[in-house]
Amino acid sequence: MPYFLGRIVPGFMAYTPDVERLAALSDRLVLAGGADSHGELPHRCAAFLAERLGAEFVRFPGGHTGLSTHPAEFGELLRKLLGG
Repeated sequence: MPYFLGRIVPGFMAYTPDVERLAALSDRLVLAGGADSHGELPHRCAAFLAERLGAEFVRFPGGHTGLSTHPAEFGELLRKLLGG
């Protein structure tokens, strides 16, 4: 935990996305979060960005680790979103 809080967290907490650049690519982005992660910082940031860009916000099954906890449902939704 000390490594995570001391080295990893500060890097992503200080990051500011280039919203103009993302807006230009918004038709190629899938902004999403885990349905069980509502209210958590990464989920809130992705939802805010989707709203700011006027893009759909997709809720994947589960929480932060939905791929592990709901692999079939997660995979099915991901395939659908990526056109497969």
